[in-house]
Amino acid sequence: MIISVSLSPIGIILLIIGLSKKKKALKAMEKAAKYNFDLLKEIMYENLPRESEKEDSETPATDKAIEYCSNFIKRELDSETVEKIILGKCDESKMKKAKDSFRLQNDENIVLGYDDTMKKSFKTGFVLTDKKLYFTDGNSFSKNTSIPVNEIKKIGYKKRFGVPNICFNDTFISITSPIGKDSEKLSEMLSKAVMILQKKNQEGI
Repeated sequence: MIISVSLSPIGIILLIIGLSKKKKALKAMEKAAKYNFDLLKEIMYENLPRESEKEDSETPATDKAIEYCSNFIKRELDSETVEKIILGKCDESKMKKAKDSFRLQNDENIVLGYDDTMKKSFKTGFVLTDKKLYFTDGNSFSKNTSIPVNEIKKIGYKKRFGVPNICFNDTFISITSPIGKDSEKLSEMLSKAVMILQKKNQEGI
């Protein structure tokens, strides 16, 4: 025996409204769960010990900045972003690309670098050393330049024309790779690393 059910136009409308509300409710639940996860992660991060922030006048500036970045990367950045980062003495091929692209001096020690290319060529992005910050100028999207660490003012994050930028002084470092919200976290990490280097340089260490 086959039972056939037909809906009136009003019934169809009510069914569509019901399905739409269910979809919105599921999205709201997902958003709430993500918010709670991010909040918990933030609370945990604030309460975890940060070895790199301990007062230790004997630790070289480069080592202290690298330690901070290493801890930050583990806690805050996703795997896609981490693949684009070089830190201290990492993979030699990545280090060579960064040095060649930004024309680093032989006496400079790399603290942190970010490869803002899809093909991992390191032709754009930035490299922070113990002496300078090398970067792709966001005003030209192609020109690589540099600035001494001690001349850098407060580093911040800003979107220009929809493109994420790390900004300082009157300069912008464009971050064009699709890493989403991590571009702002990258700015935060770079800012702190620069502050550590500046503080140690002022102390003459």
